[in-house]
This record gives sequence, structure tokens and C-alpha cells, in this order.
Amino acid sequence: EPYGTMTMMMKNNSAVNQPPVIFRTSEVLVPVRIDITHKGIRIIDSFCWPLSLVENEYRKVRIVKELRELAERMVLDMNLPFGFIDRIERQLMEQLDSHFEIINLCRLLAKSNDPNCSTLIKKWAVVRTIMIVIRYGTVEYEDKIQWDPMSSFITPEFFAQTTVSDLKLPVEMGPIIAHRIREYLFRCIVHTLSDTENDFVEEDVEVSTETPQVTILSSQVASTMSQNLWERAKPVALEDNASFPQPLLPKDRNSNASVWDNS
Repeated sequence: EPYGTMTMMMKNNSAVNQPPVIFRTSEVLVPVRIDITHKGIRIIDSFCWPLSLVENEYRKVRIVKELRELAERMVLDMNLPFGFIDRIERQLMEQLDSHFEIINLCRLLAKSNDPNCSTLIKKWAVVRTIMIVIRYGTVEYEDKIQWDPMSSFITPEFFAQTTVSDLKLPVEMGPIIAHRIREYLFRCIVHTLSDTENDFVEEDVEVSTETPQVTILSSQVASTMSQNLWERAKPVALEDNASFPQPLLPKDRNSNASVWDNS
């Protein structure tokens, strides 16, 4: 029994002296957002991108090529002006570069013997309360979950897939839930690196329920809520962005283009 106890303590200590689980693989799914206004049209999107951490001379070239292909495909699918291609590619590249630096910094700190680094790493190991509020069409999902950034027991994608299956949510909500969790974890880590004194607190998300709650809204209520969110997100000028991304109301319900046309 003492041997078993000692083994558990060693495992726990070694886990603390590592970066968060989401940073331990050679390819990390990182949360990215697109929020661009060009020629009176605004597009907003969010998803997770597989960022390779393998350092070689072809890494940057491959990422640029993949982002270019994504931007071109989005522009063609949504019938957007071709000026969006460079803007989408540039905005995503800036985020991926930032994520790459943050992940490498966390890995270096985890290997350091500096006591200050050990203190910082212990702050990563705190179990986090993540509040999720997502609406897709007429379905609204609210939840408050406890997440251990150092545990490899479950991934955001597995949790999202299981939640969608158990609660009978639209399958399109799965990637949105996973993105929400990964974005929260990244924001926690960035805050910890920039502010070692205060803990990370989200001020723009509030959930009152302690258990998963799914609400089916009427079409009229869902349309009104979307319209209100859209008015909040609408840029003041053609080239302005809102202070933070918001859900958009498509031009018409038969279109898959989440854009706003000023014409």
C-alpha cells in the first residue's frame, strides 16, 4: 500500500510539471476566429485548426498553402468578393503564429527548474469551471462543467460528441461546443502568462443552471434573438469590426453564407 501511494504521488507531481494536455501532442487543435468586414460585407466564423508543432523548413510553407486553400474555398462557397481571400488568410495566420508561440512558451516553462515557473505551472493545473451558452437555430444549450486541464481522460471533442448524442442536440453543435472549451482553456493560459497575480474570470458569460439545460425556442423568438444579436454585431463603418465577434443573421434562410450585405 505505501508503494502504491508513493507511485500515485509521483504520477501527480510529474503531471504538474508538464504543459496542459492540449499542448502535449505534435499537432494541436487551436481555436481560431474570423471577423472581417470588406466592401460592405461582414463574415464571422469560428472553428478549431490542426496546428503542427514540428519544426522544419516546410512547416510555414505548408500552413500558408492550407490557409490559402481554405480562404479560396470559403470565398467561392459564400460568393464573397475576392478581396476576402488575403484578409482571411492573414487573420488566421496571425492567430496561428500567436498560438504557436504560446504553446512553445508553455512547453519551455514546464521543462524549467525555476521555482517561479513551477508556481506558474501549478496555476494551470487548477480545475476550471467552464460556462457554455450556445444557440443553434431554435435549440439553446446551457451548461456549467468542471474541466481539469492536466487530465488526459477526455478531450473537448469527445465531450462535445457525447453531449450532442446524450442530449439529442443537432450534430452541428458538436464542433461549436469543442471550440468553446478549447478557446476557454487557451484564454486561461494566456491570462496566466500575462497576469500571474489574478485568476482568470470570464465576465461576458453567465450560466445559472448547475445541470445541462436544453431549450427549444419558437421560430419567432429565435429570429428575434438573432436579429438583436445581429444589430449588436453590425459594424459602424464598412471597415470596422465589432468589439467582439457575435452570431450573425444570414441574408436569407436559404443561404449558407453568414454575411451581412450593406447594399
